[in-house]
Amino acid sequence: MLRALFAKPKARAYRTKVVIYRPVSAVGIGHLLFSTAIYGALARELGARFIVTARGTVFDDTDDGGAFFSRFLVPEIPKGLDLATGHQAIRDALAAAQTDEDDMVVIGRQDGRQRPAREFGPLRNADFIDRWDEPALTPDALGQYDMIYADSVVPEIGLTRLLSDIPPLFRPHPRIVALAKATVPEEDYVAVHLRHGNGEHLHGRTEGSDPAFTAYLEKVADTARAAAEAAGVRHVVCLSDNHDTAQRLAELTGGRALSPDDLPTQDFRAFLRDSGSSDEQEARLTRILVDITILARARRIVGGHSLFCHAAALWGDLDRLTLVSPDGTTATFGELPRP
Repeated sequence: MLRALFAKPKARAYRTKVVIYRPVSAVGIGHLLFSTAIYGALARELGARFIVTARGTVFDDTDDGGAFFSRFLVPEIPKGLDLATGHQAIRDALAAAQTDEDDMVVIGRQDGRQRPAREFGPLRNADFIDRWDEPALTPDALGQYDMIYADSVVPEIGLTRLLSDIPPLFRPHPRIVALAKATVPEEDYVAVHLRHGNGEHLHGRTEGSDPAFTAYLEKVADTARAAAEAAGVRHVVCLSDNHDTAQRLAELTGGRALSPDDLPTQDFRAFLRDSGSSDEQEARLTRILVDITILARARRIVGGHSLFCHAAALWGDLDRLTLVSPDGTTATFGELPRP
C-alpha cells in the first residue's frame, strides 16, 4: 500500500492531453484542411498535443499517411501547439494513453461508432459523443478528457465559434503558390467556386445533376458579381470541379474560368484513384491545390456550401468568405448545412 502511494508516477511520452483527427477515405482536401485547423485550434486551447493523418485517403496512399502534408504543404505551427502527422504517432499516443488509463472519447457518427475501435484497440472502451451533440462539443466539456479522437467528422459551428483563434496549421507549398500566381497574376480579385460533383453523392447538397442546379448557380453568380461591385474589384475568377460549371459562372459574372486542363470529368475520389501513374496523380493533386490557393489569395471568396471554400478562407481573413445556399440565404466561415 505504501509502495503504491509513494511510487514515482510513470514517465509519459506525451502531454497529458492529446487531440487526434483521423479522416477516412471519403474526405476531400477541403474537408481535411478545414477540420485539421479546427481540431488543431481545439488542441491548442486545451494545451494538448495534436496529431493528424491522411492515411487511407485518396490523396495519400502511404502506410503512415504523412506524405500528403510533406509533399504539398508547409507546416505553420502556431505558438503553443505540439503538432505531429502520421499513423504511427496516433498508435504511440493511444498506446501511452491506454497504459496510463487515460479518459478517452471518440467524436463521430452514430452509424460508424464502431469504426475507430476496429482500427485502434485502445479506443474500445472510450466514451462516444455524436457529432451533433453540441453541448458536449465545447472546449470546457471536452477538457475533462485526456484523449480526444475525432473520427473523420467535420467540426460544427458551435465548436468553431467557441475557439478564440483558428490559424491554419499548413500552407500551400511554395511551388503550389508559384503556380497559382502564374495562373492568376492579378493581386486583387474576387474568386467564386461552385462544386458540380460530376455524379458524386454530395450528402444532400445540390449538385450538377439536379434540376435545381441551374437556379443555384445563378444565385452564386449573382452573389459573386455583387461582392465584386461592392469591393470595387474588376476581376472575377471562376472555379469548379467541372469546366462547364466554371464557364457558366464566368458568363454570368463577367469573369473568367480557369483552364479545363486537369479538371475531372468524374467524381473526385475516382479522379484521383484512377490516375494512371504516381506522376499523373501528383499532377491532379497539384491542380486541385493550385485552385484552392487561387481561392485563398482572393480579396473575397464566394461559393456554394463547400469545405473547399472554408479551407481556402483559412489562409487569410475569415470574414471574406460568403457561402450561398440553394434557397439564396448566405453563411459565413464555419457554418455548414445540416442534413
